[in-house]
Amino acid sequence: MPFKKGAFHTAIKAGRPIVPLVCSSHKLVMDAAAGHWPGGTLLVRALEPIETAGATDVDQLLATTRARMQAALDQLNAEARRINNAGEEQV
Repeated sequence: MPFKKGAFHTAIKAGRPIVPLVCSSHKLVMDAAAGHWPGGTLLVRALEPIETAGATDVDQLLATTRARMQAALDQLNAEARRINNAGEEQV
């Protein structure tokens, strides 16, 4: 889903950095067919702050943030798959 721009406008106006938080997908540990969570590992990462001081282009800031978050999400999901699949093999 696309990001809403309000938080980016607020960060620019306040001159405060954006600190993206990314969590691996819950679908990696959820049994959708059974409708429950049998357990597993979700990973969360706080990314490096993205400075907004002097920024004026909300769309560019949004695109930069989204690209960094997507790259981190891909890495976290790959790592979570390895961790959760390793746990299944040990059972």
